[in-house]
Amino acid sequence: MRIGSTQPPNEGGYDVVVSNGAGSVTSYGARLYGVPPTSELTKASHTNAARLRLPYVYHHPTGYAPARRYLLILVFTGGGIDEANLFSAFPAQFWVHTSYAR
Repeated sequence: MRIGSTQPPNEGGYDVVVSNGAGSVTSYGARLYGVPPTSELTKASHTNAARLRLPYVYHHPTGYAPARRYLLILVFTGGGIDEANLFSAFPAQFWVHTSYAR
């Protein structure tokens, strides 16, 4: 099976079976996450008491309901990473907590 463009229904566990005339072997299970494109993340900012603008991004999960409780994951990047470089500094694999299933 080949998955050309991951969609939410493709998210899940997968095994790979490789075989030839000498036999076959099955891989360990691997998890495939359907990660939303960065265009689905909302950019915002907070101005602190020192009047410094602190940019951040967040993602509302599919079916978001304001009355429901959700896990909040904070990533503190430290100095030197501004809003324009946030996504290049942290590739898509880093954002796996924002997968469609989660």
